[in-house]
Amino acid sequence: MKPTPRTGIALILLAALSAFPAAAQVIPVDLPPADAKPPATDKPVKIYIQSGQSNSLGFGAVNPGAPQYSKIFLSADPTAQPVALPVANSALLKFGVHDATASVFAGAFDPKADYAKMKPAKKESVALGDTSATLPSIDGPHTVVVDAFIEVPFDGNYELHAGFESSAQAIAELDGKEAYRKNGDGPATITKIALKKGQRTPLRITYLKGGSAALWLEQVDLRGFGDLGHVVDELGRFRHLRAEDGSWVKRPDVFLNDAYMGKGSSAPHGVEACGPTFGPELGFGFVMGTFHDEPVIVMKADIGNRSLGWDILPPGSERYTFEGKEYPGYGETMDADGTIRKPKEGEWYAGKQYDDYTAAIRAVLDNFGERYPPFKDQGYEVAGFLWWQGHKDGGSAAHIARYEENMVNLIKAWRKEFNAPKAPWTIATVGFHGKDMPENYVKIAEAQLNAADPERHPELAGTVKTVDARPFWRDSAISPKNQDYHYNHNAETYMLVGDALGRAMVELKGGKAEYPEPGMVKAVDAPPKMQLTTAAEVKTLIPAIKPIIMDGLLPEFAESAANVPSYLRRGIPLENILSGKKPDKALPAHRVPARPHDLFLRTRRHR
Repeated sequence: MKPTPRTGIALILLAALSAFPAAAQVIPVDLPPADAKPPATDKPVKIYIQSGQSNSLGFGAVNPGAPQYSKIFLSADPTAQPVALPVANSALLKFGVHDATASVFAGAFDPKADYAKMKPAKKESVALGDTSATLPSIDGPHTVVVDAFIEVPFDGNYELHAGFESSAQAIAELDGKEAYRKNGDGPATITKIALKKGQRTPLRITYLKGGSAALWLEQVDLRGFGDLGHVVDELGRFRHLRAEDGSWVKRPDVFLNDAYMGKGSSAPHGVEACGPTFGPELGFGFVMGTFHDEPVIVMKADIGNRSLGWDILPPGSERYTFEGKEYPGYGETMDADGTIRKPKEGEWYAGKQYDDYTAAIRAVLDNFGERYPPFKDQGYEVAGFLWWQGHKDGGSAAHIARYEENMVNLIKAWRKEFNAPKAPWTIATVGFHGKDMPENYVKIAEAQLNAADPERHPELAGTVKTVDARPFWRDSAISPKNQDYHYNHNAETYMLVGDALGRAMVELKGGKAEYPEPGMVKAVDAPPKMQLTTAAEVKTLIPAIKPIIMDGLLPEFAESAANVPSYLRRGIPLENILSGKKPDKALPAHRVPARPHDLFLRTRRHR
């Protein structure tokens, strides 16, 4: 059939669209799976050069980290307060006890009796959980049954501990399921129970003996938050990283080249190529692989503890004066007395890291055909740069003041060095502590944003874009580590930075992109970061923590105490530490603690 003018136009449009399939589409928030078809071979390989300092190198955690607290105890005692305890990296939280009523039945405990159908000799409210309160009683043998509701502050699995000393002889049921049983001299049988935050769970405790109304919980099966598995599998973000079989995806069309630290080593892009930690390259590479039809190489040149104002100072940066002090320009060094001179062989100098980065990148590009034989005939194009850095500069007022100028000089220097005069740059600001960022880093972030301002730098207009990383900050309480200068190793932060740098790059190249929500899309139910208790605070907490230490920590300690070196016990026998009694044999005064239980705290720290 002969095509009509309308169908002819349609064919032309379709041909045009097929020539630019990726640029014509919008990069969606949820990236599609990697295309199974081979990448295009009729266009140069796209190389993106990533650089910066340690956060570009990458500290986003792939694997689960340790929980913030190794142990979490919960008390209903009035003296309890949320604090970190100086024992076993543990924390104390409060939980609620509601409508506690004690029924006292005449006669010793009878395991066959149905106390729910029996009439009590006495019934009254009880301060369950208050370690200073005692269970009600009557003359003669009797059994006390307490009914109440408990409410925990976080979802999780819990172990319940009823009573203290004599009243620890008890049977406890949570929501009709036995959770605690102690009858005799042996240890209690405890079954963990899943409890929900904000939900009042019915509790019944049948006491075989009277005494303290103490009640405490331990949250168990603790885990860390903010690793990549948690972000993908539990928060539901960046699902394109997971294959259907649960493994991490490897993109056949994108390669990660570690030019500097890895001396040019290369692997198909994905989580496994990055290793146990990752930087912006992971998110960036997946976005650019979705955008381009041709192969993509993300080439990294980065190392930690490097400043743009000194270590990575680019060529063209002249000697300058700040607040009356002269600072070296590119290729110069400075003595302790302030003398600026040319460096001797082997000496560090302003721009040394720039030169080292450049040489490492050159070593790959100049041998591209040998490094990538399948792409030898295709050749390559330096298609863009991505940058995430700024921590070390924040410690120098001079470097802060010069950051914007140095950033612009770096953009121009590397464009010239790699013969890519219009190659776009995407920059991520520092993001430490988000909206509560310290003032010195606010200035760094402003300088990074200013570098992309077309009014301030018209020569860079339309080719540089800065992403504000402050909304990507995640607190240490929901992160694998408490290390703010490495963004607490939070995988979501590192993924959001890299993903945003990729989407900004797409826009600079004429494409369109939707951006993921920068904040938390799903709340993480985690205990807050708490301050360590002082000695004075510990004294006020003694009523709340005494049952926890005596019935929880001390027995566990006793099982492994033989591993504690004698010098940490100051020579005191373990049985005296555990019992709180003075040793029979006198010890030198400097070796005797105020209280034997003080030694328990010290040796717990060792373990």
